[in-house]
Amino acid sequence: MSELVRRKYADQYGYVECYTCGCKKLWNEVDAGHGIGGRGNYVLFLEELIKPQCKPCNGFRGGMYEQFLINLCEEYGFETVQDWAKEARKPFKRTKADYVALVRELQARVDDL
Repeated sequence: MSELVRRKYADQYGYVECYTCGCKKLWNEVDAGHGIGGRGNYVLFLEELIKPQCKPCNGFRGGMYEQFLINLCEEYGFETVQDWAKEARKPFKRTKADYVALVRELQARVDDL
């Protein structure tokens, strides 16, 4: 998912813009930041919430959640982001088969880029 998101937003020269600060870096020099925290739930693979983020924003600056959420609200609307945040608090289980299928789908999409 990380590679897909970072490459999907890359321009023809391989550069992406950090979703939170706007700096430009090569796609393989940035992270895939999540707009809503939650490593084990529904939002982990919600593509709309995952954007290219420079390492300082995603790491040293703690994800820049405030700016990330402002940008998400501008892009998708407050109500949609609010719905995602509600879903993020609910338990969400995937099976091993779910992950295997997801990896295959994501790899196919990366291969198409």
